[in-house]
Amino acid sequence: MKVRKIVGLLGITVGIISASQIETKAASDWIFNAPDNTYFMTKKTIHTTNGYFKDTPVTIPKGTIFQYNGINRNGKSGLPFLEINTSELSWPVRKTLANSKHNQMLTKGIWAKKSNFKIVKTPAYLKFYDNTSTRKENPYIDGMVTFWKGSKFVDGTTYETNQIKVTTDGYLEYTQPLGTYESSDGQPIDYAKIRHTVNKNGKVYYYYNSKISGIPATKLSGKYKYRTTIKNTKIKRVTIVPGANHYIGDDNYVVSNIYSIGGQTFYTTG
Repeated sequence: MKVRKIVGLLGITVGIISASQIETKAASDWIFNAPDNTYFMTKKTIHTTNGYFKDTPVTIPKGTIFQYNGINRNGKSGLPFLEINTSELSWPVRKTLANSKHNQMLTKGIWAKKSNFKIVKTPAYLKFYDNTSTRKENPYIDGMVTFWKGSKFVDGTTYETNQIKVTTDGYLEYTQPLGTYESSDGQPIDYAKIRHTVNKNGKVYYYYNSKISGIPATKLSGKYKYRTTIKNTKIKRVTIVPGANHYIGDDNYVVSNIYSIGGQTFYTTG
């Protein structure tokens, strides 16, 4: 009897250790915490759908970088998951959702497993803007950068100008002017993958291999075929918007940050 009791106790002890080991191992397989404005990279191709309706498939390629604020938890299991806002991704990725009848750009929840994602530093093509005071002061500004063509924000006409976008997965896009109620997720006029980035002396240099209609560029001969230079002029212009409550500014004014792109004037807001 004594022998059996001892063996039984040993069995219980071994069982407890094994369960603990399994639980610890499981925890190490998940990303449970991440600060706001964290950049993630997909470690494999992810096949998912839009979020609410779940009726439009979308493929997120391996190596895609996106930004997400924090980590969600499943209400039942407590396990973490992410959603990807494809509005910030390049046209080749977002087009299936942009062209769908719902135009819902957020994916359904994807388990935040370390086999699916890893946390990465701000990519070089966006780091230039993350160092600006606007982004340091406003944690809700998205990872993607949008430049509006013009000398400053004009209330009611922002969408009526062309835009240059730097997507979180590393593409330059040039868009057509949009009406106030038109989606900005639609097909751009032209786009190209950024192949190399240099940040130097208050300028960012983007190198890529196919001409982008509408974006000023210098033609090169060598590994990269085109270069676009963006300079932060450090000039800020204010637009008064009486009685407004814009998410891109304060209660009654919007600050435009002026950039020179290939000698042309563009601005960001914030």
